[in-house]
Amino acid sequence: MDLGATVCTRLRPRCDACPLSDRCQAHRAGTPTAWPRPRARAPRRTERWWLLVLRRDDGACWLQRRASGGIWGGLWAPPVLTEPQGDQGLRAWLQRAGLTATWAPPQPHALTHRDLALHWVVVPWTDAAGEALAHVPGVQVDQGAWWSPAEALVLGLPAPVRGWLASAAVSRTSSSR
Repeated sequence: MDLGATVCTRLRPRCDACPLSDRCQAHRAGTPTAWPRPRARAPRRTERWWLLVLRRDDGACWLQRRASGGIWGGLWAPPVLTEPQGDQGLRAWLQRAGLTATWAPPQPHALTHRDLALHWVVVPWTDAAGEALAHVPGVQVDQGAWWSPAEALVLGLPAPVRGWLASAAVSRTSSSR
């Protein structure tokens, strides 16, 4: 007999029908609904991520497959940088490389166990930029490729990346008319 599912339920325990009520500490103390105690949830934490969007003149963006474990595991996304290399590291690299970027305000993204503040950093990219792709912070050359925003929408993408690419595809289409 499964007492926990039928008799000793959390919200409405039926102590009168329980064959173990004479030995039950919760019943003797008059607190059967206090058990089991809910587990304390880990506090939510916020992480700041910088998504480095390298964008060519033809609109194609560099996307790379993320490692299989962790957040967004196995999905395609721009290179992601976290603190401490995020903001200051990107600014220093851009200055050294002589590149400019458009910095979007942080976009909040809630996951089940943490909150992300996504900082989109869009860098116009040309092969003549003087910077080898392999030297760009966060880029894994063997894990990525250039994708037009419209073509990339068929890939497995995290929701915020899909949203950004969809808006980039729409703006590219409307600006080319």
